Amino acid sequence: MKLNHAKLLLSLAIFSPTLFAAANEVEHTDTALFDKQVIKLSPLSDVRSSINETSAEQYISVLQKHRSSATFEAKLTELTLAKIKMADGNVYNRILLPDGAAPNDPGKPNLTGYRQLIQIPDGAQLELDIQHVEWSKTYSDMVVDPVQLPFPDVVEENGNRPDQNMPFVKDETAYQALAEHSLPVISVVETIRVRGQSYAVISYRPIDFNPIEKTVRFAQNVRFNVNYVLSDTAEPKRQDKLSFDKNNGSAIDLNSEHIDVIDKQNSNNNAVLTPAQKADYLIITADRFEETLVPFVEWKRKKGYQVHVATITEVGNTQDKIKNYIKNSYSKGTMTSYVLLVGDHEDVPAYEVVGHPYHGDAHRWHTDYEYALVDGDDNYADIVLGRFPGDTEAQITTMVNRSLNYDKNPTDSDRYNHVLLAGQYQDSNDNKVADRMFMEDLHRAADFLGADYDFFSGEGDLFSKGYQIHTALQWDADLTKELKYGGWNYGTARVTPPKTVPQVWKDQGNGNHIQIADAINQGVGFVMHRDHGYGDGSGWADPHYTATEVNALTNNMAPFVFSLNCATGWFDGKDSFAESWMRNANGGAVGFTGAVRVSYSGYNDLMHAAILDSLWDDYDGNWSSDIYPVSWRPAMAVNRAKDRLFGHYGTQNNTAVLTSRFFSWFGDPELELRTERPSELTVTYPAQLQKTSQATFDVIVREGGDRLAKARVALVTTSGQSYVVTTDENGVAQFDMPVEGNMSLTVTEHNAKAYQGNIQVENDGLKANVGKDITVQAHQWVALDGTQSIIPKGSDVTYLWQQISGPKVRIDYANSRYAYAISPNDGSVVQFKLTITDKSGVSDSAIKTITVGVMDNNKAPIAVVQDILSSPNQWAALDGTESSDPDGNVVSYQWEQISGPKTEIAYPNTRYAYVLTPHIESSLTFKLTVTDNEGKTSSSNVTVTVKS
Repeated sequence: MKLNHAKLLLSLAIFSPTLFAAANEVEHTDTALFDKQVIKLSPLSDVRSSINETSAEQYISVLQKHRSSATFEAKLTELTLAKIKMADGNVYNRILLPDGAAPNDPGKPNLTGYRQLIQIPDGAQLELDIQHVEWSKTYSDMVVDPVQLPFPDVVEENGNRPDQNMPFVKDETAYQALAEHSLPVISVVETIRVRGQSYAVISYRPIDFNPIEKTVRFAQNVRFNVNYVLSDTAEPKRQDKLSFDKNNGSAIDLNSEHIDVIDKQNSNNNAVLTPAQKADYLIITADRFEETLVPFVEWKRKKGYQVHVATITEVGNTQDKIKNYIKNSYSKGTMTSYVLLVGDHEDVPAYEVVGHPYHGDAHRWHTDYEYALVDGDDNYADIVLGRFPGDTEAQITTMVNRSLNYDKNPTDSDRYNHVLLAGQYQDSNDNKVADRMFMEDLHRAADFLGADYDFFSGEGDLFSKGYQIHTALQWDADLTKELKYGGWNYGTARVTPPKTVPQVWKDQGNGNHIQIADAINQGVGFVMHRDHGYGDGSGWADPHYTATEVNALTNNMAPFVFSLNCATGWFDGKDSFAESWMRNANGGAVGFTGAVRVSYSGYNDLMHAAILDSLWDDYDGNWSSDIYPVSWRPAMAVNRAKDRLFGHYGTQNNTAVLTSRFFSWFGDPELELRTERPSELTVTYPAQLQKTSQATFDVIVREGGDRLAKARVALVTTSGQSYVVTTDENGVAQFDMPVEGNMSLTVTEHNAKAYQGNIQVENDGLKANVGKDITVQAHQWVALDGTQSIIPKGSDVTYLWQQISGPKVRIDYANSRYAYAISPNDGSVVQFKLTITDKSGVSDSAIKTITVGVMDNNKAPIAVVQDILSSPNQWAALDGTESSDPDGNVVSYQWEQISGPKTEIAYPNTRYAYVLTPHIESSLTFKLTVTDNEGKTSSSNVTVTVKS
């Protein structure tokens, strides 16, 4: 895992004497800037690109492209110089580059720059040659301001708000470093590989700051070559069903056409593949939930996905085994698109990270995002990953049914284009200027999605996606006064807000948990909260809304929830806010994202912009991803948002990397957002086909009277082979495929009800089908059902049921599609064979096995424990009181030690036990086994960490 643990703890080290300078509140907002002056640098280059390619950012562009090299230009034409008085009492210079961002650590000079992705041949070795640098004039008497700690979006359990007492930090060592230690103007900072596509990241750092001489100059124009040597070991290209291999035109592409041809010629792989390697939808589940997933799996297969379900017993119950299993599945055969983890962290472990800037250097937390990084050694997701975070069968059933209903049989409602926006205008010092961008984000989203709320400058409603806006806003200010927005730059993803908060937005007034519940219970398509979260993961701070309120929701229409704040995505080690949304059987959400621990302003603000842009692609008009496609799938949108995060801050910025790990997705990763009332589809297709080695035919999809583009049409044979085509702009999906047998037809589109049909294949052979094997009670009539057998059209057939094993029993209607038999005594196993024969004598048979016995409906109890941190040589309590039994009572408890220095356990047969910790620092593991009133047991382990 590419996390620099030393950097991870940087904000804790910042309190050392050489860095700590002031403990007063630090002004991070751009409103504190004064003496601003715009500096015009070199004019645009006279050389025009010979390549019809441009990047979304115009700071780095390609001028010429050759077979194995390319010439680039990096240019800076304008910047702003300003001054700012900081908490140490000194005035510093702030250099504002348009859309500039810095990977610098807090305390170091705030020197921003740019990043540009270029697509390169797979495995190519790059060499960078700077040909010319044109410098601006030198500016004297300049001391660049130090980077400050990011604001945590957190409220602590006691109500404290750490962001209101942030320390001022300055790394004096960095301000005494010589100029030759500065970063190069142009460099290749990393190479990345996403779903078989390779990229290089070019860094342009135009600011040259000499802290000793107190001078600044700017590399206003740089010419450089990128030379590359093709590799003989490049991996063959594979088809990408997520369409990552379709360049959107915004990336600078250095690939040559001949490279792609060579890859295609070498792409054939006849190796025997495992079921996981054949799958494009992989599910890893706790063993006990495998049967619960059956209807979910069947539906995904009908949609044309190759699905493999792997139990945790098959995969292994450690993070390394899970990561390796996913990577092995992805790396061979079909390129895995979606991965769903089923079970809470205790059943399907997430990936562990040690240390967090807010929670402490020993704090252990977990992320699912690491499992999405399977192609290349980088921080960019290669698959779309989600989790059903349930502890019990009932909770997983709730999530399965909710996803199936949303996808197949959605609630018939006109409120899918309703949205709830919740958050706060924070003005802690009563200066009528917002401390943070919370309200600014929500105001912008409302104006973009719905009516004109006067956020965007210009006449009329510049944006509207047709949404009805609902709000629950908390104003930490007097609404009768003139209020202003404040904040700071997070690149061009931030749109300049209006100078004063418009009255039309203030008229939304104050809201609280009542408005939140009312909007959700009546029905909204999605929810976005942008403000503080409680540091313990219990919910939103402003307005106050916790798991208690979520559990009381009774909404029939389930929304997606984007909880962009601190710790509301916490799911490891405790039952928390995020899980409440997913587990509530009477209400809640169909999908949820939130940070697993404390997260930070600026980064979260950019995430809000990038997520909405990933759904609509015009929320952030200055950017489009070079890697990820626009998608109605919220889980994909979160991946794409992280690309925007890295594109601005860089992967050398530790807080950006942390933010990517913070936001996991709960729910089905393949599920699409609905934005309108679900419509009925009319589908035209051949009801019958002749069996043939190759056939060409069309499926036409209409919505109302109009042909519908971008509908997914899946044909699946009885053997499980699938063929998937997306309708073109004329609503036509053209198939060219072998026709071997009957097929199911499934058509889906993000705003339509699913359409299901069948195509019969003439001259298809007989196929007897008796359904699944069953278990029944003794001495009762059992139906033997052959109605699902496949009979060619026009065939005249006979049926014959025969008993072939087990105690002899009576069979009635043995010559019909339905027959009936009486089950024998308990403990018996009987088998029946159905034979179907046509007039030509062709026949087919199938066997049904019936087990006779008393069915055990008792569910196992659930052992629940929590890890403990204790001091040496003291009694530590082992708490099993949260253990329960879903259909009875826990009647016994048994504690035992399984690892660590041997110690004494007091009261090992009670809910509470006590252990005497060793006198040295160590780690001990104990197991709690609980037994219910019918004798079933379950166990769970607890770790006691002993630290001085």
